[in-house]
Amino acid sequence: MTRLLIILTTALLCMPPLSANAEEKGQSVMFAPKQPEVDLMPDSGNQTTGDKCEALLQEAESLKGKPQRKHTILERYRLECTDTQIQ
Repeated sequence: MTRLLIILTTALLCMPPLSANAEEKGQSVMFAPKQPEVDLMPDSGNQTTGDKCEALLQEAESLKGKPQRKHTILERYRLECTDTQIQ
């Protein structure tokens, strides 16, 4: 019995600490912040407002089956094309 206790104690003392391995890995790639696929900032291109609004509606129609992205496009449409800007 004492031999077993000596062997287990020696084995535990020889093992490296488990927390050192976790620190070496760094941050998780799985939970890294992602860049948004669609930005909500208005475009400063040469398109007219009507063209932009029409393009946003067409893009929203093409996003069937992707409700989150479609909602984002529709929110952008609402902000740029339907709401009056308060200054």
